[in-house]
Amino acid sequence: MAPQLVIPSKTFTLLSIGQRGVGKTVFLAGSCAHLLERRDPSQLLWFESKDGDSRKQIDKILEYMARTGEYPPATAAVSTFQFSLKCRSALGTRTLCHFRWQDIPGEICHVLDPAFRQMILTSNGCCTFLDAEALLEREGYLLEEAAGVIEQVMLIANLVALNRLQYAFTLVLTKCDRLRSQPQLAVRLDERLQPVLAQLQVLGCHYRVFQSGMVLRAGAPVPVEATAGVDALVWLVSEVNKAHRDHWTQTVGRWLAGLLGGGPVNQTERGALGALLASQPSASKPH
Repeated sequence: MAPQLVIPSKTFTLLSIGQRGVGKTVFLAGSCAHLLERRDPSQLLWFESKDGDSRKQIDKILEYMARTGEYPPATAAVSTFQFSLKCRSALGTRTLCHFRWQDIPGEICHVLDPAFRQMILTSNGCCTFLDAEALLEREGYLLEEAAGVIEQVMLIANLVALNRLQYAFTLVLTKCDRLRSQPQLAVRLDERLQPVLAQLQVLGCHYRVFQSGMVLRAGAPVPVEATAGVDALVWLVSEVNKAHRDHWTQTVGRWLAGLLGGGPVNQTERGALGALLASQPSASKPH
């Protein structure tokens, strides 16, 4: 009987960047509250925590909101959450990929920060958070308060476009639950966001915009209700997985070539930008 070839699931790294207090951690906790370990037969995609620590961190955040009726304090240190994306089909349940979600404090989202640069180089996708309330009500929000965040997005976008890399972006407009209902609200938000979207379009970046709102339900089994935007996380993970499907096929091919005497193969999944850095010998030389 021929031995079976078992192909390990891919592992990707996703960046979560935004200003301090914009709602990155609340977004993740609220999304996971609805997407973690679903058993509903109609649910085709869902997440499972890859390690006990990630689940404990999410549960701790949800418990805090249930107990206090308040959002948790802003992130003070880099937090890494690890999940698996599961898929249900006629063939059964399988793991599509694993991913690391790096929740980064707003104050280190700066190109001069070495830790942030390293995270960029090992990432496969980016989820950028902007405050919808501030975007709508303050004319200078993008050019002043969120200028540092936009700078980081454009830095990554330019590297991606210049080197034709496969990389996905989501822009999540948080705190939409605080905006009063008004005619053409979505159109007005889109108009305010146009300076950023225009640059991404010129660069040919693969992106999508989501509106997100989280409503606290103190005392409820699930203390936070995601009113919009939960699909942002599923979309980002799915798009990264889809974009790298061909790349993974090539990796398996090189691995098989190694078995036939073609030399050792590095099976470690590097980020798209990390692979770019490694492919340029001059990058490791001092200047």
